[in-house]
Formats: sequence, C-alpha cells, structure tokens
Amino acid sequence: MMPRSLLTAALTTVLLLWTLTAQAGTDSTGFSISADLGFNSISSDLNISAVTLSSEIIASYRTSTSFSVVIDLGLAYCTSERSLDNVESSVVVGNSLVGAVWDVDVLSFLRDEQIGLSAGVPLATFPGNIPENRHVEFTYNNANSMRGWSAPYTWIMNVVPVIADIGGSLPFNEHLSADARLMPAFLYSVNRNPSQLTFAGTLGISVHLEDFTPRLSWSMFTTTSSIENNNYDQHSLCLGTDVSLGSTTGTLDLRMNLDAPNGVSVNAPKPFWGVLIGMRW
Repeated sequence: MMPRSLLTAALTTVLLLWTLTAQAGTDSTGFSISADLGFNSISSDLNISAVTLSSEIIASYRTSTSFSVVIDLGLAYCTSERSLDNVESSVVVGNSLVGAVWDVDVLSFLRDEQIGLSAGVPLATFPGNIPENRHVEFTYNNANSMRGWSAPYTWIMNVVPVIADIGGSLPFNEHLSADARLMPAFLYSVNRNPSQLTFAGTLGISVHLEDFTPRLSWSMFTTTSSIENNNYDQHSLCLGTDVSLGSTTGTLDLRMNLDAPNGVSVNAPKPFWGVLIGMRW
C-alpha cells in the first residue's frame, strides 16, 4: 500500500503542476514548465522484486529572448520485496539543479543551439556502509536507470554536481533532424569519496510530422572513478515521441540500458528499462 507521505507528496505535486500550468498559459514573462513520471520494475530469479516511480519537474523563467533561469527537482519512490516478510520502501529527493541557459547562434547550419551551466544542491545524500541505507541507494540508481543515465545528475548521490549543458539540432530537411546533447560535469564529493569528472551525452534522430515527432536516440554516461564504490558507466537506447496537444506537448519514452552494470545483457537483480510520460507547457 502506498505510504501516506508519498500520497501527500503526489497530491502536492499535482496541485503545484495545476497552478503552474495555469500560470504558464497566461504569463507573458516567459515562464514554462515540464514534468515527467517514470516507472520501472523487476522480478528476478533471486526472489527479488521491486517497483520504482520517479518524477522530475523542470521550471524555466525566460528573462529575455536568449536567456533563461532553470531549476530541476526530483522525487522517487521504490518498494522492494525479498521474501514475504522482508518488504522495504524508500522515498527520496534528488539534487536540486539550479542554472542558466543561453540560446545561441554560433553555427548557421544548426538550430535550437543552447549552452547551459548549472550546479546542484546536494539533497541526494546518505551515509555509506550502513545496510539500512542500501535501499535508498537502490532507489536513486533505479531512478537513473529508468532514464537510461542520459542526464543523471539529479540522482547521483553525495556530490555537488557542476554541469555544462550543450545542445543543438542539425536539420536535413523539414521533416528529419539529428539532435545532440553533451553534459560534461565535475562532481564535488561531500563525503570521503574522491571528486571526479564525468560525461553524459546523447545523439538522436527526430522525424517531424504534423502532430507527432518520433525519436530514436543513444545515450552514454562515463566516469573517471567509481561512485559510492560502484561503476555506473552506461550505454542506453531511447525510443520515444512528442505529441502536440495545442499549446502543450506530451512525451512518451521507452528507455533500455544495454550493457553492464544496469543493462539488459546483465543477469542481475536490477531494472534495465523505464517508461516515462511527460508534459511540457
């Protein structure tokens, strides 16, 4: 049964989104918001089952035609069962990422060029080497796995992430484009683990139809050292689509991790896939 604290958080999120949606439709100052809800699960031969839900909310305020202030918030819930008498659940918050985004026009053959810089408030923290905290770590990892580790810094634990975000699109014609997003980051450790450099990147193809934009993309995440004594270098695929709903855009994504440590090729009690439903106002 869903814990009362999670139900309260879910209702609060719905009310917040309702308020911000109404404001986004009438605010001429450039306020916009996007939100998603992700899901994954696992049932393994090791008698372990788990269900994870997570949500990210990204609010943006455009102060001019080329500059925006952005904040990214995350919330996740996981329940797992090892036996009938061993059920655990966790509700965790992600790092709050606060940053700025500039729309640029550096290369004439690209469109939607953006450069961003952000830093995170380290809310995704927990003391290590304590068995009771392993489920919290499991929850954070599942939240990232359902997103293919494509933009993982909201959910990485015990760090202050400082992130550069570079993106753009190369149009081949009015219906077909190639898209890229590069996210190098410095992760400043808030515990005894070493700080490090990481890199996340996504390359994809989009087909622009009248009301739909199907997408196929490949993502990678790599680190210079382990995170909480784990290797999280990951490759993943995403098959998704954007759906035009008037002034609102809906999104639907299916993500699949490919290789170790969280991929479909690994026989381990970890979820390797995720489904995400989102809205942009």
